[in-house]
Amino acid sequence: INTQRAYLSVLGPPGYPLPERERVNPVYLHEIQLNLFLSVITTPFDFVLAALILLTEKRSTTIRTLRWDQIIRYDKKTYLEIGGERFKLPPTLAQLILLIERKHRGSPYIFIPQTERWRNLPTTSDDTPLKPISSTEVNRRLKKYARKAGLEDSKMNSRLLRHTRRILGEEVIRATIEKAVQSRLPQPIAWKRDPRLHGIGRRS
Repeated sequence: INTQRAYLSVLGPPGYPLPERERVNPVYLHEIQLNLFLSVITTPFDFVLAALILLTEKRSTTIRTLRWDQIIRYDKKTYLEIGGERFKLPPTLAQLILLIERKHRGSPYIFIPQTERWRNLPTTSDDTPLKPISSTEVNRRLKKYARKAGLEDSKMNSRLLRHTRRILGEEVIRATIEKAVQSRLPQPIAWKRDPRLHGIGRRS
């Protein structure tokens, strides 16, 4: 119906009545599927990437270009600041962020290419920081874990995670992320003592 509507609106005769727009229910992960999906993610880098899409409901372009100075530590709480909005991060997720291997060569971006092939290119010298990963790479990583979880990888992308957040609600998403991240933290990490915190966020 939507295809027919688009065709008639462009090529149809003037004043021709258009069919009603078809409502398409968004595809999303049920709570059990979300638990399964998060449980098979093997690296802190990929887990934080998926978790921030779920928590903020932002597009992949916004998430993949996040910078370290957007993570703010204030009054023993950790926040992510995006375009004037401030999202409180679950304590366990904030701890997991510190486990991301930060071989950035000075890059201000959180999500940069993780393979040595990209790091060894002439354009990624110490004077030319790595650029953030592409939206295609974001979805490629999400699809990889969807296959591993036995889910339909053709439908897995950042939009599906955003729909999941919208339908399940913030409370369910936060609880699910907290549960999934617990097993990934061998012990608490001190913000002030961890050298990887250097230069991250604004401390008050």
